[in-house]
Parts: sequence; structure tokens; C-alpha cells
Amino acid sequence: MVSETQTLYLRDTQLAKWIVRVRFPENNGPNKILLMLHGWTGDENSMWVFASRIPKSYLILAPRGIYKSPGGGYGWHPHSDGLWPTVKDFYPAVEALRELLTPEHFPIRSVGQSALNNMSLIGF
Repeated sequence: MVSETQTLYLRDTQLAKWIVRVRFPENNGPNKILLMLHGWTGDENSMWVFASRIPKSYLILAPRGIYKSPGGGYGWHPHSDGLWPTVKDFYPAVEALRELLTPEHFPIRSVGQSALNNMSLIGF
């Protein structure tokens, strides 16, 4: 099976509307999950430069941040002119990601609940 890359437009969750770029694993699993989070002004494509270095057995998920950045792109906290974000500013994005990363949103047979509970994360 050839690895397939596509952007998924997922249904709205209660906390956010998601666009996620996905690379499905080549084998039938069990497979690990890698969550790739972009930085300020990025999007679901920003971290994809690393995808070719990740083993083909991983399910790769690269979601778009839930806040539009004023200079273009997206982020994981609301923008405040001249102020650095606090940890609390990231809470809504963390909760939205927790809601997104559930078996009902990624019903892929090769990835079970244990993989969702023990995924890897990269970001910058």
C-alpha cells in the first residue's frame, strides 16, 4: 500500500473547526501517532517538511491552529498587541486538541485508544 497524504476537513467539534493534514501509515498496524504542531503564523503545511523523515508506520497528524494570526497564518493562542501569551492563553487550544484527538475523529483500525493516549509530539 502506498502512503497517502491528504488534508482532511473534519466536522466541527464543540470547541473548534479543524483542518488537519494527515499521512496514513503504510501498514495495518498497530501504529504510532505523531502530532506535528506549527508555530505562530504557520498552518497544517508548516511542519510537513519533517514528514519524509518519519517512519512510514506512523500516522502523522498536522492540525491547523485555531486562531487566525493578524499577519497571516494561524496560532494556538489569541493575539494580543504587544503582549506575550501566558500559559492560560493556550488552554482553549489544548482543550480543543484533546477533544479532536479521540477515536471518533480518527476511526482508523490500525490506531487504537492506546496510541491516542501515548502519541509523540513535535513542534516549533
